[in-house]
Amino acid sequence: MRPASTCKPTPGCSPAPAVVFGGHDEYWSLPMRAAVTRARDAGTYLAFLRANSVYRRIRYAPDPHGPNRIVVDYKDAGVDPIHHAPGTTVNWRQNPFPDPENSLVGMLYECFPAVGAFTVRDPNFFLFAGTGAKAGSAYPGLVGNEADRAYPVKATPANLQVVAHSPTTCDKRHTFSDATYYSVKSGAGVFATGTIEWVRALQGPDPKYGVVPASVAFAQKVTLNLFTALAAGPMGKAHPAIGNLAGVHDLRTTSTGTGGPIGTGSGR
Repeated sequence: MRPASTCKPTPGCSPAPAVVFGGHDEYWSLPMRAAVTRARDAGTYLAFLRANSVYRRIRYAPDPHGPNRIVVDYKDAGVDPIHHAPGTTVNWRQNPFPDPENSLVGMLYECFPAVGAFTVRDPNFFLFAGTGAKAGSAYPGLVGNEADRAYPVKATPANLQVVAHSPTTCDKRHTFSDATYYSVKSGAGVFATGTIEWVRALQGPDPKYGVVPASVAFAQKVTLNLFTALAAGPMGKAHPAIGNLAGVHDLRTTSTGTGGPIGTGSGR
């Protein structure tokens, strides 16, 4: 990857070549999201290797040791002293000032507890190279714990490419977990696995979710391909997204999942 010191934050050249989110990155403040969005728009590639990212909006407060020491998160916006401002601690998709996570991740948080096999929809997707995957290839257990799903709703990237569309059970309800990719004019590409189990499965089989050796090998190869592409760059220009969401499904509501509805407030 190119050294940060040789690159100014201009379109196509960002100080950080890539940012990979490998944890359960649910809680984001306004400055956190703004910084990552600016980085993407300056050419930084993003990879969300879990699900439920950018779901909960928080803010920071000081304590006697200094500023930004306390995470503030009122679970009920009505009791938040700041309840009519962009910094209100709610789900990012909720009123007031809704800004759903799909504008950055590409998808929306769908449900918990999720169980399913990661099912390939687009075997020609560049990150699936060398895996032997075909359309419909299913990798048991890779959809686990929590899942995201793509929806053709406001703020979803117009060129969103759904590369896996996995039948998923969430607490006896049937839905899907998606894996997606989109690219932007800065040259950045954004990949999301849509499942929390992905990173854990890289370590080996997981009896809890039924992750078998074939699933581990698939996840490891895709992740290796991803890091290779991130290092080579610019991922979004080398591999522009081919939008296909309209051909996957046309659900225009998130009522099937536990992520909740999208607000219609005065925000973005």
